[in-house]
Amino acid sequence: MELVRYALLMVLGARRPLTLVELASSVAAYRALSAGSNVMETIGGKELLERLYKAGCLKYIAASYRRVTFLSCDDVREAAHEYGLGKDMLKRRGKLAVAEASTFYISQQVKGMEWEEINHVAMSVASDVVKLRKTNGSRQHLCSSVRNFAIHASFLCYAAEHSASQLSEFPIHGAQNGSLKLRPSLQESQQQLWEPGNFCLRYWYHRLNMAPPSVRGSYVPYQAYSRANGPISDDFGTKFFIAAAELGYQAFITTGLEHPENRNETNQYGHNALHIACIHRDIAMVKILLVVVDVDMFARDNLGFTPFHLAAHLAEPELLQVLFDSARARFGPVELQRFRAMFQESRPGCRPSFTSGHTQLLRRFLSSRNDTAALSHWEAWTLCTCSHRYLFSATRMGSAMIYLACRRHPELMQALHGLGIDERQLQQR
Repeated sequence: MELVRYALLMVLGARRPLTLVELASSVAAYRALSAGSNVMETIGGKELLERLYKAGCLKYIAASYRRVTFLSCDDVREAAHEYGLGKDMLKRRGKLAVAEASTFYISQQVKGMEWEEINHVAMSVASDVVKLRKTNGSRQHLCSSVRNFAIHASFLCYAAEHSASQLSEFPIHGAQNGSLKLRPSLQESQQQLWEPGNFCLRYWYHRLNMAPPSVRGSYVPYQAYSRANGPISDDFGTKFFIAAAELGYQAFITTGLEHPENRNETNQYGHNALHIACIHRDIAMVKILLVVVDVDMFARDNLGFTPFHLAAHLAEPELLQVLFDSARARFGPVELQRFRAMFQESRPGCRPSFTSGHTQLLRRFLSSRNDTAALSHWEAWTLCTCSHRYLFSATRMGSAMIYLACRRHPELMQALHGLGIDERQLQQR
């Protein structure tokens, strides 16, 4: 019955329906972990399926070799009651169980390996995941040289692919609100997996660099930037401040300061660490980057947006307040002039740049119109200038976003006044 409970927890917490071989591997890891053992006894998929059948679980789950999942939300609750999975936060308990199984599984696979071997396994797993993505939804699991190091390469792929989101949801320093933390025996293993040069960091480095250049440089993932989807900075594995902001892992800040790192290093989108922390709405990381690292607040990404612009666009008043407070405390006359210049008119006759990124952003704003889906680069620029009689630029759009955010929150408008910005001029524009 214990094995059945472990299997149901894995199914409940998985970010997507698991294949039977993934489920068997995760259950083997979780059983060893729960028993305090460092040895995982292999469980066959067929054997696990038979146990689920004998325990009567198939009235709650649909199970095949390609897909194991609960039939409905009601079935989750009924199964939880019947098999003693707990009453509160069922989904989160399941996620924690999968995170623990994944951490234990990966740590056991790379335990005692040299750096070259760890890098080789990380690259092989990344390659397998990329191949899987190219099969257009096929659930066939491809195994390469990882067979030499893992019981089932498929679960190693799953665990690695979800390592970043696990770190953000169940961080090394404890889960949100102090609830459902990783068990202490795993915290050290998780930290080791994310040390510079170790498995998870090398996996994401290879994973992101194996993506096609058109995907890595596209504006589309920029719009869906989220820790839950894993990092998307393609040089994430070599830049500590970028890695710290991507993961919310403050230990990388210390590592970066101990090395001759560029504090304003950027990813392929032109984001420095402060841009990324703002996108992730990570206020604690923003404060550290401003106070400890002194990252440039005026840095512009490839579309011309500063961290101020992104914070305003995300409608995060607390985040924008932190930036304003830092500006008020740190800016001298030169920096204040640069800040105020962000809200001033462009020079007469100055034609701002209009990139393909701006085109995609404009399409997003005009998504309610069916006839804008096929806009060409030039048509989008023409539509913007003719319809609005307004030359599109990141500076103008960014200042408008900041003004709108401050207008909704009087305390932000007051902070903006304190930095010498005249509301009347913004309103007139």
